[in-house]
Amino acid sequence: MYDDERPELGQPGWYVGTDREPRLYRLVERIHRGGEGVVWRCESAQPGAGGQWAVKICLGRQLSSNYDEDLRKTLNRWEAIWDKTIDRTGLLYDLPGIVPATRVFQGPAPTPDGRPAADALNHRTLCLVTPWVYGQDLHDWQHATRREPDEVFDVLIRLSQIVDQLADRAQVHRDISPRNVMIGRDGGIVLIDFAFMREAGSPVTHIVVKRGFSAPEHDIDPANDRYSVGAVAFQLLTDMPPPQWDVIDTVRRTLVGRGYSRAFADQLVQVLYTDPQRRPDRLTPWATALRGLGRRSQAPQHLVDTALVATADGLTELAIAGTAVASSRISPSLHPVLSGDHSGPAECRSLAGARRGTGDVTLFAVAGQGAVWVRADGTWREVPGTAADGSIRAAAAGDGRVSAFFRERDGDLASITVDIGAAVTVRRHPQPVHRVHSVVEGPAGRPVVLAEDRSGRLLCGEPTALEPIGLRGAVAADLALGQGGELFCVAAVQGDRIARLETIRGQWDQPDWLSAPAEADDVSCVAHRTGLTVALASAAGIWVHDGGAAAWRNVWTSAADRVVLVSGPGWRLQLAGLSGQQVVFAEEAMAGEWSPASPVR
Repeated sequence: MYDDERPELGQPGWYVGTDREPRLYRLVERIHRGGEGVVWRCESAQPGAGGQWAVKICLGRQLSSNYDEDLRKTLNRWEAIWDKTIDRTGLLYDLPGIVPATRVFQGPAPTPDGRPAADALNHRTLCLVTPWVYGQDLHDWQHATRREPDEVFDVLIRLSQIVDQLADRAQVHRDISPRNVMIGRDGGIVLIDFAFMREAGSPVTHIVVKRGFSAPEHDIDPANDRYSVGAVAFQLLTDMPPPQWDVIDTVRRTLVGRGYSRAFADQLVQVLYTDPQRRPDRLTPWATALRGLGRRSQAPQHLVDTALVATADGLTELAIAGTAVASSRISPSLHPVLSGDHSGPAECRSLAGARRGTGDVTLFAVAGQGAVWVRADGTWREVPGTAADGSIRAAAAGDGRVSAFFRERDGDLASITVDIGAAVTVRRHPQPVHRVHSVVEGPAGRPVVLAEDRSGRLLCGEPTALEPIGLRGAVAADLALGQGGELFCVAAVQGDRIARLETIRGQWDQPDWLSAPAEADDVSCVAHRTGLTVALASAAGIWVHDGGAAAWRNVWTSAADRVVLVSGPGWRLQLAGLSGQQVVFAEEAMAGEWSPASPVR
């Protein structure tokens, strides 16, 4: 039986109380299940009493003990500890952001009618009662919507102020995690659940272990709480649980991979050192400096291109190119931090990306003078002897390699391939092209290129065998591979017409024409099991069409000139676009439904 199904942990509408008053509180909603108990939102069941309360219910057998004692002694010992905690927290009422517990009692396990069960002696509970805080804990707050970095920094600074005040009173919370930090309805930050709070320097009678959030040392010291706040900061900024091993290197590597500067990562890890003496004495200056470093990130200007690649860890990497290249991971609860990586190319003209078999998102960028740069395993390098003219587009192959294709200055098609070991190979194909529109992994697992020749004809095929597909004069075009191995092409021609083509038995069929809501500047498409989704960028905004008789959906109303559509985590479609100097992002809310796009920088 799962813990959540155990009747002794209670059900909504049941009661909990003392032996003499078993109907003190009525259970309303289970909030959280932790290692030492379950927290319920409760109503007072006493006549004339009102209000709502957070009641932590601990079964006697859940309270770990290093003592040779029976259940009753364990409960008595913990009740005495919590009584002293209530006495200490009562001295903290003058501190903002502190909600101490008000009552502790022993009693039978929750029951439907307030009458103890026949085996009540085997299911004794210890309950800690705290005034209910109306709002969201940090875990729910983080996942309610995509949070701006400034919102996170504001929370961290205010939480740091609370923890510094506790340290000034020589008190150590010892159990700080996103579940124990509330954001009230008024936006205030509140620290809750003081069950394990002790005075600094007290002897250790119980070791608190909350994976990733608890400091590695066991001595009771304010440095414990500073470590926990650093772990909370990491989770809020990366949407990942804090690491338990190799903490410093993992945090640094993850933050830089999310787009933060190395100086920012160095600042955050100051509170995560294994040696508590290396952690700062005060958290507020640390958090304030962290916000300053986060705000000083230099995002690229004069944006010209964007790329969107689904990652191996269930996120999506968004990259932009302009005066530099910037990339970051994006998730449903995490805004990307698009600070420029100035170790890469400058004054970029075009950008593309694809995921290698190792899981690494490899980026390709055309610099201002035409040299092609590659970022593999986090390191940029210029590819000698390359001189691209125009756009660059990339795709993965079935063998784990990724390849990018572009037009060389002499007019021929060229490619750069990065293998599993990050070795780079340059090839020149004897095929004159005017522009490369798109690249996908073909039915045979090899790259298939969509290009345009000097006469405006669209050509498609493997790089050494490009053939006309029956269309000419496309403003923009894209390729997609269907689940049955068929290829799809979408092309915007002059005016507001979109051509849709697909291969049947390896041959391109006649185009199907779709009326667009505006004259397109760019198009993108993704094939999926229910059909083909098309996105277009235009002076009238960014629009999405899901095939069949579906209507166009306007997800961004301002003029846009670039759009990229991908199949993201959970097969949900996502798009990125350029609208002036804004990068916008949108994703499917449900099948066929789209949330409005929002700017991400």
